[in-house]
Amino acid sequence: MIDQMMRVVVREGSWVRRPMFGWLLIVCLWGSTWNSHIQADDSLEQELRAMVQDHILPMLEKRGAAPLAVGGFTAATSVKGSAGPEIQMKLSAILQELGVQVDPDTYRYELSGNYLPYNDVDSGLYGVKLIGRLVDAESGTTLGEFPRFVFGPESVPRLLGLNVSTKGSRDPQVQSAAYRQAATKPATYLVGTQVSAAPSSQFGVELLVVSHGQLQTVPLANDTAGRPFGQIPLDQVYAVRLLNHSDHEAAVSLSIDGVNVFHFSEQVPPPKYWVVPRRQGKTPGETIVRGWDKTAGQSLEFKVVDFPDSAAARIKLDSNQAIGLISASFAACWENEEDRPRSEGRTRATGFGNEVVDPKTLVKRQVGQVRDVVTIRYQRAGDVSSPVVLQAR
Repeated sequence: MIDQMMRVVVREGSWVRRPMFGWLLIVCLWGSTWNSHIQADDSLEQELRAMVQDHILPMLEKRGAAPLAVGGFTAATSVKGSAGPEIQMKLSAILQELGVQVDPDTYRYELSGNYLPYNDVDSGLYGVKLIGRLVDAESGTTLGEFPRFVFGPESVPRLLGLNVSTKGSRDPQVQSAAYRQAATKPATYLVGTQVSAAPSSQFGVELLVVSHGQLQTVPLANDTAGRPFGQIPLDQVYAVRLLNHSDHEAAVSLSIDGVNVFHFSEQVPPPKYWVVPRRQGKTPGETIVRGWDKTAGQSLEFKVVDFPDSAAARIKLDSNQAIGLISASFAACWENEEDRPRSEGRTRATGFGNEVVDPKTLVKRQVGQVRDVVTIRYQRAGDVSSPVVLQAR
């Protein structure tokens, strides 16, 4: 659950501040001729930060400061995806923020690793075990391995490359059951050229190619592993259509080849999500994302190119399983509290009922020190997110 103000962008180019609450589903589309996965998120970032602070920094301090390179993070064979690019970027940013010199060309140490699905026996939750590995590049000696465990709806489906809908459930056991099912029996739902995570899903994605100045939908089909695939040839310009069949707005985090489409934005600070309008009658709301965001009025088109010319290569990511993947993560969003979807839960308080007859007698007493306090909650803590202050830009 994310409970904070987020910077998002709407199709018309106007900028607003709105909250984005809760992860609802992930849709993964394989374009071009490669396969597998995506970007991770805040709960993953927390574990990566803990790994750096608890293990990497103390080890580097003992051995003396020296440049460090962040290598690849490989998914287990059973994982049909890879969050390696996002892990590389987040680790590099965290290390530099904490004063570590990161140099991919001239370095003494290399931090890389792998990750795999993880069943926690004690809690019964389904998550991800992430293992970081620090190596001395001069001697080839492994200096240490550092496991971290990631749980939660913001991270697990993205790390494992799952197509799954949790329907907004906050119950960790319900979420874990959905992830486990999606991992062991993957399924994607295609209706014409639109792909969704479940038959009842209110969100969908289409691929569009630009042909003679017109946008045309790309035919989709499931591959042998049950994953949606749409062929986009070399040098083809394309776009992504985000569809919203719900009665509330949706906030969408969109990544290409493991890189968020706002990564190259010149906006300060850059936005994080696209806003897709609610449906009108039976017509779904839609937002067409035409390229990498540059400014409020400009984008750089999505175009299939050889890897050395790609966006991932520009930021020095390795060619890996994430290349060729388009990923969209949908959540409900709203501007004012009265627009909050009921499925998100609403903050409750006590208001006024009807006026009733209730005779009382006013008396005088002297009051001593407070001795006991008893509190009874009529709403469980954590059932709904806390209200936030929203500010229009």
